[in-house]
Amino acid sequence: MAPEQLTNLLAQVDEYDTALRGHIDRVADLSVHTARAMGLSGEALREVMLAGQLHDIGKLFVAREILDKPGRLDPAELAQMQEHSALGEKLVRRVPELAGAAAAVGQHHEKWDGAGYPNGLRGAEIRLSARIIAACDVFDALVTERPYKAAWTTEQALAELQRGTNSHFDPDVVVALIGVLRAEEPLSRAA
Repeated sequence: MAPEQLTNLLAQVDEYDTALRGHIDRVADLSVHTARAMGLSGEALREVMLAGQLHDIGKLFVAREILDKPGRLDPAELAQMQEHSALGEKLVRRVPELAGAAAAVGQHHEKWDGAGYPNGLRGAEIRLSARIIAACDVFDALVTERPYKAAWTTEQALAELQRGTNSHFDPDVVVALIGVLRAEEPLSRAA
């Protein structure tokens, strides 16, 4: 993706929702740190960076009322929210050289045990970049205040990641992410 295309997409996110843009930036940064800790470099690291920056781009197609809803989503709203990963993948896939990043965008809500969406992939069927982004995405969502919840402490979020190991998250990713967070605490998490 040409730098100006990425800049334009991220500018659209910023225009639509500045909090979402902050989330995307933090997840991308933490994902790159985690990928490096796992020994990724070169094209694999670039995929993580791009997919991290684009993982929630599909939320541009989700109604603001749903994104900002302070309470629980009803089934129809939840279904619309869950479409964001597939919609984001379709958008990113328009750029042929981003096939790997596009797949990771589409898979970042898959779970290690196969209980995720949109395709119920499990384990190594899920791209490594998507598995890294999934853990970093959840961590950032937990430690950031949202309309529907207060921010958790880092320790509470780490405990949740550990509870989700082997079900929601790739255990190797969780180990690397926790190592990054403990070694580099506090990473920039400005909202």
